[in-house]
Amino acid sequence: MLEKRDLGKAIQRLRGEKTQRACAETARISPSSWSLYEGGERDPRPDMRARIAKGLGVELRVLEETAWQIRNERIATEENVQKAGATHGETASDPMQHAIDEHLNGVAHHLRELVLLLRPAQKPPLTP
Repeated sequence: MLEKRDLGKAIQRLRGEKTQRACAETARISPSSWSLYEGGERDPRPDMRARIAKGLGVELRVLEETAWQIRNERIATEENVQKAGATHGETASDPMQHAIDEHLNGVAHHLRELVLLLRPAQKPPLTP
């Protein structure tokens, strides 16, 4: 599962020297929304990912492959840090367990979002 921060870094990497505003206009997205996607603060829906790819001038497949590459680089870096810590008396995590934990954290995040969407609107408290 891709994290929004990895997708954001992929957007930034693929944008290169182009401005956010120019890419956003090509994608028909507001510059502020583009900034949130690129900053990893918002997770774009599949249809929005396609528009972002269009704004970058690449195919959706290229955007997603770049995001996966960034994810794998991040995980490798985290594992190297853990291994370095293990040489100083700490225990290193199993890479498979790390990937499982990351996936479960992503699932938990989406479940929390779903619960917030499905629960009834909060009524304001009654005042005397």
